[in-house]
Amino acid sequence: MKKWNIALLLVVLLFACEKFPEGGSVYDSRTNLIGTWQYKEVNIDYHHIPDTLFRQHYKNSDIVFEKGSMVRYHWRDGENHFVQNRQATYVFDYNKTFLNIVFADQPFEMLMYKVRKITDQEFHFEYDADNSHYDVYLIKK
Repeated sequence: MKKWNIALLLVVLLFACEKFPEGGSVYDSRTNLIGTWQYKEVNIDYHHIPDTLFRQHYKNSDIVFEKGSMVRYHWRDGENHFVQNRQATYVFDYNKTFLNIVFADQPFEMLMYKVRKITDQEFHFEYDADNSHYDVYLIKK
């Protein structure tokens, strides 16, 4: 086997074995991301939000990542009544450290989710918005 073939094979193997800081294969991240996710826990400014606030804003809400680049946010209140739907597009940065989200109704603003973990059942990311730091834990529905 030629030297460049061996080098290419080693690069592919290293990339396939790369992990996110808290778990999950970078190689499988796109496949694992697809599906409907529900909120498990949300921390704001490194503090766990109270259960009443979680139930009111997150418990019945979900995020749906579709194949391609579409993502849909479904916001429901504590009694499961519709509050808002938002549509966005997503794309990983070149090394899959960040997941960039651009909302259809705000095309000039981008959220950058720093990916901490993506498995087939768990997704953990963090981001900064509105002068606050958000730490979000999702589980697959």
